[in-house]
Amino acid sequence: MATTFDADLAEEMRIRAEILTHESAINDRELDWTTQSLELLEQSCADFLTTEPNEDAIESMSLTVGAYLGEVIRKESVAGQWFLDEEKDIIALRVTPQIEHPQVESITCYPLARVAERLVAGEQPGLRAFGEVVVSGVF
Repeated sequence: MATTFDADLAEEMRIRAEILTHESAINDRELDWTTQSLELLEQSCADFLTTEPNEDAIESMSLTVGAYLGEVIRKESVAGQWFLDEEKDIIALRVTPQIEHPQVESITCYPLARVAERLVAGEQPGLRAFGEVVVSGVF
């Protein structure tokens, strides 16, 4: 199945990520669009979980934080585009990693799903490690 990149989805993810950076600045957490700033997202996720959020709140947080995570990955990669993975029915991001690999031209990742895993199951590695691995292409 061919992948269709979605400009409207890309704009939505960019806007959601921008909103998170503004909200974080208000709360004295400076998100600067780098993989290092993903450590702050880890703390935000931990703080969020102390509120015992319901399923809707987790979904909303996954969308917002996942948008920022994906935008950081997209910005720090050589290239990246958002799309809907129709087979999995999930928002995805395809990126060209910083390090060239003879067998890997691009990587498809699922930032929103990764955040949801973090919030629901406390999955490791953390969001910063996830972002760094995808950006570098070194697994």
